[in-house]
Amino acid sequence: MSQWAQTRRTLILFGFFIIFGLIAFALYTFVFFQAPTCSDGILNGSEEGVDCGGTCELVCSFQATEPNILWSRAFKISDGVYNIAGLIENPNFDVTLDGRYRFQAYNQDNILIDEIFGEVTVLPAQTKPLFEATVTTGFQEISRVFLSMVGENTWTKAEQPQDTVFVTSRTLEDQDTEPKLQVALVNRGIVPKRNLSITAILYDVNGNVSQSSQTYLEYIERDSTESVFYTWPEPFTQEITKIEVFINELGLI
Repeated sequence: MSQWAQTRRTLILFGFFIIFGLIAFALYTFVFFQAPTCSDGILNGSEEGVDCGGTCELVCSFQATEPNILWSRAFKISDGVYNIAGLIENPNFDVTLDGRYRFQAYNQDNILIDEIFGEVTVLPAQTKPLFEATVTTGFQEISRVFLSMVGENTWTKAEQPQDTVFVTSRTLEDQDTEPKLQVALVNRGIVPKRNLSITAILYDVNGNVSQSSQTYLEYIERDSTESVFYTWPEPFTQEITKIEVFINELGLI
């Protein structure tokens, strides 16, 4: 075989291997290769943890500050019937918290009376009340309540919401007989608001939480006002000097 023929054969074989390699690479790329995603269970791409951080919507748990439990307690309505409430704070300014919470109610002998679980979403930089109404205890007295987060919290990137519903007045009457609280609200937004929970927290002269109650508002038209009302069957034992009102959208249709 001449030198030229051998060289030509080598070039043909080399070209064949190049074409075969390109076909194999294309086949792998389009059939077998999967680009990194934020749901493939693998630490890849720009992720800083498995399926979190980087360009993913989920924020890694080590990148977020855990929520603060500000307080929790029970409020007696009648013998064996209580409202249980707590206050939780999301200290992150650009991350939303989704998690599961637990109330544990104990009697004066430190025996667990009741355990209540729930799910909560706390928006960036939001302080949110957790409220369980008319909890029955079989006539046992609740001495103290613990509030905690259980399981693993989920964190997602978000912006701070723009509030449009505001409190314009709080009027508390008849503290020493049958207390009544009226809260006036205004919607300064450009769209109506629906399915709002409005939680009132009442403080005594020493700054301690004395009472709490919650009600709901189905609808408030844009650029309009509405009032909600709270009542208690028994007089307050301490004079109320401060009232906080928290407004939250329930996310219902």
